Amino acid sequence: MSKTDHYAIIVGITTYPDASLKDLRGPVRDAKEFCQWLVDPAGGDMDEQNIKCLLTTDFHPPDPTGPQDAHPIPNEIDALFEKYVSRGLQGRVGERLYVFVAGHGFSDPQDTETNCLYAANARSYFPYSTAITHYASWFYRNAVFDEIVLIMDCCRTTNPMHCVNPPPLPVLQGSARASRVKRFYAFATGWGQETREKDFGGGLWSGIFTDALLKALRNAKPDSQGLVTGMVIKNYVHNVIDSIAGDIAVNPPEIQVD
Repeated sequence: MSKTDHYAIIVGITTYPDASLKDLRGPVRDAKEFCQWLVDPAGGDMDEQNIKCLLTTDFHPPDPTGPQDAHPIPNEIDALFEKYVSRGLQGRVGERLYVFVAGHGFSDPQDTETNCLYAANARSYFPYSTAITHYASWFYRNAVFDEIVLIMDCCRTTNPMHCVNPPPLPVLQGSARASRVKRFYAFATGWGQETREKDFGGGLWSGIFTDALLKALRNAKPDSQGLVTGMVIKNYVHNVIDSIAGDIAVNPPEIQVD
C-alpha cells in the first residue's frame, strides 16, 4: 500500500541559454530517476498523485533562443512550494516531504547554510533563482511535515554579486513541534564547491552525486536493527562516490542527518 501521507517536489533544469551558465545534461534524467524510485513499491512507495515534477522538457520551445523564453522561471518553481506553504498555515500537512532539485546552483557568500537553484532564465547580472533551503527551513520551523528529505544536486559556489533572496514567506511564530521534525539534507558538495556530472555510457548523463545516492537508496543494507537510516545512506554515498566518479575529481558531498 503506497504512502499517501508522503509528498514530493522534483525539479530538473538542463537548459540555461545565457552565456554565463552552460547547459547541463543530467538533471532531467536525474529527476526522472528519482521519481521512479519514489513510486517504486520497493523504494519510496509513494502515491504518484502526490509528486509534483517540473522539468526543462515540460516546456516549449525545447531549445529557447535566449533567457527571455527559457523555463522554468522562479515563479514556476516557487509555485510548487506555495501549495504546501498555504496548507502549512493551517498546521501539519503530512508525514514526509521529499524535495529533489538538480541544475545549476549557488550559495550565499555570507551564509554557509543556504543553497539556491538557478532558474533557466538566470544570467550573470540577474541571478534569477529559488532559495530552496529557505522553503525547507520554513517547513521545519513550522512543523508542516514530520520529516523533510532535501536533496540538491547543484553547485554551491559563491559569487559576491549573487546573494540569496529569500522568498516572501509568511512570518509565523514557529511550532513547538519543530524540535521533533526529522531532517535528511543531502547536498552534492560542500559550501563554495562545484559538483560534477558524467556520461555513464551511451550518452546517458547523470549527476555523480545523484547516481551514488540512488545506488544507496536501492542497495544499502539495513543496520543492526533492520533499518535503512539516514546515517546508513550517508555512509554508503561517501563510500561509493569516488569509485562512481572514476577519473573525474569530485568534492565530498555534505549530508546532514538528524
